[in-house]
Amino acid sequence: MTRKNLPVLILFITSFAYLYWFAAGIFFYQEQKSLFIFSYEYLAKHLVKPGGLLKYLAGFLTQGYLSDLYGAFINSLIIALLAILLRSVAERLSGSRSFTMPLAFLIPLGLMICQSNYHFNILHSLGFLLAAVLFLISLNLTRKTFHVILIFLFPVFYFMMGTYSLIYLCTYLIHSILYQNNRYGRIFTLLQIFISIVTLVLFYKLFLYQPFSVITGYPFISNEYGRANGLLYGVTVLFVLLPGLIKISDLPGSEKHATAKSTVIAACLYGISIIVLVRQYDPVFEGIMRTEKRYCSGKFDEIIVHHEKYPSSNIIEQFYYNLSLSEKGKLCDRMFFGCQDTGPMSLSLGGNREQASRTMHYYYAVGLVNEARHLAFELMVINGYSPENLKMLIKTELINGNFRVAERYLNILKKTLGYRTEAGRLGKMLENTELVNTDDELGEKRKLMPKDDFFIHTEDAMNIDLLLKSNPANRKAFEYKMARLLLEKDILAIAEESVKMADMGYTTIPRHIEEAIVAFASYKKALPDLAGLVLSAGTNARFLNYVRSVNSFAGDRAAIKKSLNRAEKDTFWYYLQFGQIRGDFTRSRPVDRNVY
Repeated sequence: MTRKNLPVLILFITSFAYLYWFAAGIFFYQEQKSLFIFSYEYLAKHLVKPGGLLKYLAGFLTQGYLSDLYGAFINSLIIALLAILLRSVAERLSGSRSFTMPLAFLIPLGLMICQSNYHFNILHSLGFLLAAVLFLISLNLTRKTFHVILIFLFPVFYFMMGTYSLIYLCTYLIHSILYQNNRYGRIFTLLQIFISIVTLVLFYKLFLYQPFSVITGYPFISNEYGRANGLLYGVTVLFVLLPGLIKISDLPGSEKHATAKSTVIAACLYGISIIVLVRQYDPVFEGIMRTEKRYCSGKFDEIIVHHEKYPSSNIIEQFYYNLSLSEKGKLCDRMFFGCQDTGPMSLSLGGNREQASRTMHYYYAVGLVNEARHLAFELMVINGYSPENLKMLIKTELINGNFRVAERYLNILKKTLGYRTEAGRLGKMLENTELVNTDDELGEKRKLMPKDDFFIHTEDAMNIDLLLKSNPANRKAFEYKMARLLLEKDILAIAEESVKMADMGYTTIPRHIEEAIVAFASYKKALPDLAGLVLSAGTNARFLNYVRSVNSFAGDRAAIKKSLNRAEKDTFWYYLQFGQIRGDFTRSRPVDRNVY
C-alpha cells in the first residue's frame, strides 16, 4: 500500500463503515422498490429509453442488496474506483500534481454524501463512473484515428448511458476549449458537437419516440432524487467543470506550498463530509427499515427481542412488534413488554391506504386474506412488481385455490436471483395442492379466513368484529380485538369479551387479559363470568405487590415510575395507570365506558 493509494483506502473504509453500520436500511428500501427479472421482456422494457441499459445494470446490482455486506461493498467500491479514475484525469491534465488529491476526491466525497439518502440509486454512481472512464480514454488517445472512432461511437454511449453521456460530452467540450487550441483540436470539437446534435435529433425523431425531456434527462431524472436533489446537481456541475478547476490549479504561483495546501484542503473536505454524514443520519428511518427487513424475512423473534431491549416510540416499529407477537401467538401475553405509546393505531396503522405495503401484512396475519391480496394487487398496478407484493399475491392465490393465477406469478418469481428458493418451495404446492393445508403458514391462514363474504370498512375494529362473526374460532382476530381494548384501557369491555375464551379453546387466560380482569375485579369487587376459566394465583400475587409498591409513595407519580422494576412496568396495570397515547384514534366504544 503506497501513500498515493492511502486516501482511496480511507475513502472506501469510511463509505463502507457508514453504509454497513449506520445506513444499511437503505439497501432493503431500494431492493424492495423493484424486482429484477431475468427475462427478455424485462430487458426490452429498458431498451425504449436512452440510458435504459445503465438502469438495467443498476437493477442487476441492486438485487444483491438482500445482503447489507454486499450493498456497502459495491457502493463503496464504485466510489473508490471513481476517485482513482478522477485522480488519473487530474494527473494527466495537471502540469504539477500537487492539487490532484483534493480535485480528484471532491466528486467522490459528494457522491458518498448522496448515498446517505434512501432515494439515491446506484445508477447515479455508475453513470459518473462510466463518464469518467470515457473521459479518461479520450485523454489517453494519441492516434487521431482512434479519437475519431471514439467521437463516432457517441450514439452508442448515448443509448447506453443517456444523460451521463451528455455529462461526459460537456466535460469533453470544456477540456477541448481549454486544452486543445490547435487545428486538430478545434476540428475534433466541432465534429463531436455535430455528431452529438445528430444523435439527439435521430433518437428524438426516429428511434425512441420519447419526449425531449426524456431524451435529455433520462435516467438522471428517473426518480425523485435525481429530479430534486441539489447536491447531485452540484456534483454534476463539478464533474463538468473538472478540466477548468484543474486548469485554475495550474496557474502561476499556485505551486507555492502546494503540497501542504493540498493536504489541508483534502483533510478539510473529508472532515466536512463526515460532519454532513453524521447530520444526515436518520436513526428513525434506519430502525424502521431494519425492523421491516426482519419481518419480511420471518424473523419475528428477533423483532420481539430487539423492541423489548431497545423500545421505540415509532408507530411502524410498534406495528411490526405487535404483528410479530401475533404471528408467534403472544400478542396478549407480552405486548406491554415493549413500548405501546401510539395506542390502537399501532395494531393496524388505522388501515392507512398510504401504508398499504405494510397494512397488507396485518390483513394477512388476522385472516383477511382477500383484502391482503387486494392491496398487493393495487401496489403492483401502481408501482410494478416488488418482492413483497409478488410473494403476497402468490400466497393469497394459493390459499384461495387459484392455482393457475398463482402459477403465473410464480413463473415471474422464479426468474429472480434472490427469491428462486422461495418460488421453488411455493411451486411444489401447484403439483400437490394438499400441501397448502399442511403448510404451517398457508394452512393456518386458510383456517383464519371468514366463512362468509363482507365489505371491508375503513374502521379496522369493525372489520375484526365482522371477521369474528363470520369465523368465531379465529383466535388471532380475537386477540387483536382484545389488544385494542387493552390499549384503549377498556376493562369493562375486556371483562365482557372474556367469557368467549373457553368456547374458543383457551385453557389459560393470556397474561395481559388476565391482568385486565384482575383490575376489573378490583374496580367492581367481583370477577366477570369466565365460563370455567380461572385466574392464576401468580397474577393475583403480582397485582397485590404492584398495588403495594404504588401505594407506598402516596400518589407521587414520578417517584412511583422511578421505583417500579422492569417486571412491574411490563404489565397492563402500569399501562393503565401511566400509559399516555400520542395522537388521535377512534375508540371501539363510547369514551364513558372506559375506566382510567
